[in-house]
Amino acid sequence: MNTEQQNAVDVALQGHNLLITGAAGTGKSFVLSYIYKTMKDRGINVHLTCTTGVSCAVYPTGMATTVHRFAGILDCRHGSSEIRDVLRSNRKFDEVVQRINETDVLIIDECSMLSKRTFEILNAACQLKDASKFFGGMQLILCGDFLQLPPVANNLYRDDGSFCFESSIFYNVVPHKVVLCEIMRQSAAEAEFKQVISEVCKGNVSENSSHFIECLSRPLPETQHFEPTLFATNQQVDSFNRNNILEMPGVLYEFQSADTGENRYLDRLTCQKVLWLKIGMPVILIRNLTDNLYNGLRGIVHDIDKDGPSVTFPTGTIRIQKVTFDVFSPSVNANIASRIQYPLKPAFGITIHKAQGMTLERVNVDCQQIFKPGQLGVALSRARSCEGIRVINYDPKYCIRQPQIISDFISEDTVPVNEDVSCCKGLLTR
Repeated sequence: MNTEQQNAVDVALQGHNLLITGAAGTGKSFVLSYIYKTMKDRGINVHLTCTTGVSCAVYPTGMATTVHRFAGILDCRHGSSEIRDVLRSNRKFDEVVQRINETDVLIIDECSMLSKRTFEILNAACQLKDASKFFGGMQLILCGDFLQLPPVANNLYRDDGSFCFESSIFYNVVPHKVVLCEIMRQSAAEAEFKQVISEVCKGNVSENSSHFIECLSRPLPETQHFEPTLFATNQQVDSFNRNNILEMPGVLYEFQSADTGENRYLDRLTCQKVLWLKIGMPVILIRNLTDNLYNGLRGIVHDIDKDGPSVTFPTGTIRIQKVTFDVFSPSVNANIASRIQYPLKPAFGITIHKAQGMTLERVNVDCQQIFKPGQLGVALSRARSCEGIRVINYDPKYCIRQPQIISDFISEDTVPVNEDVSCCKGLLTR
C-alpha cells in the first residue's frame, strides 16, 4: 500500500467522511476492499455499495450491492420529500428499513455516476436512522473518478444529471478528499497507456498520446471468444447488433413484447419491442434480477425453446423469464406505460456508458460520434491492457475537454482532518 492509499485508509478508519478519487489503476477498489474488510473485522456494521451492478462485479461475490437496492430507492421515482414515507408504509421494505437503522458506515463506489437528485434521495432514505443528521449519522465514504462519464439525466423524474457534489448538502456530509495519483506497478507499455487514458479523460491530449492511440488501430489476434465493440450512441449499437445477428449462422428467434401505453413513453424503455436472438450469440442483462444477475452482466445464449432463452453467465446457466418494464410518472404517481419482455439485449456492440465499470480482456472501440467529455477515456480504460484493445476511427476532436466545474472540484483543497472527528460528527440538517 502506497502513502496515498494508506492516508485514505487511515482517514476512513478514524471515522471520517471522505471522498476517495483518482484515475484508473490507482487502486481505488483495493483501498475500499481493505477498508470494508478491516471494519468488518472490528465489528462495524458497514455496507459496500456501487451505483451500478457492473461496478459490484469488481468485488468478490456478496461483498457489494447496488446503492439503490441497499436503500430501497429503486429507480429513484420517489423524491427526497416522500421516500421515507414510501419505505415506512410498504411491508416489502421492512428489511431495507432494518438495514438502514443498523448501518454504521455506508461506502459508495462509482459515485461519479451518482446524480445530485439521487444523492439527496439517498440522504433522505438514510435519515430513517436519525432524521436530525445527514445520512442518519452514518459515516459516508464515497469513491469515484469524476473525469469519467457524468450521471444520466432523467427528465421524467426531474433529474437534470447534475453531479452529486453540486448538492447543497454535499460539503456538509463529505468534508474530506483523498486523491490517489500513483499508478500501481506495471510494464512500461502499460504505464504509457495509463498516461494516455489520463490525458484523454481530461481532454488535453499530447501529440505523442494521439500517436499511441492511432497505433491501436491494428486488428487484434483472432480468437474463439466474442469481443464487444463499444460505441458512443444507442443507434450505432442497435445497427451493429442487427448486422451481426443477421450474419451469424443459426435459427433466428423473434420475441415480441406485450405493451400498454403510448409509444412516446414506451420509447423511453431500454428493453426492445422486438428481440432477436440466436443460440451462441452474446447478450447483456438490462435489469437487476439478483445480486449475481445484474444490469450489465454479459453472457452467451445457451438454448432457446418454447419457454424462452437460457443464458450462460460466468456464474452458471440461467433460464430467463420475462419481466415488466414500467414508465412511472411522478406527476400522476402512477405507471403510464409498460412493456413485458425478456430483460436481454444483443451484446456484439455495447454503449460506452453501459460498459462503464466493466473490465474486458479484449475490446474494440469505435470513436465515431463520441460527444461527451470522459467518454473516450472510459472506453479506453475498459481494457485490462493495451494488448487487448483496438481503437478505430480515432480523431483528436473526440478527446473533449472537461467542463470547468469538474476541474474546479478536483483542484479544491480538502478540509483538515480533526483527530476528534468533530469535522464529521454531529452534522445537523438545516
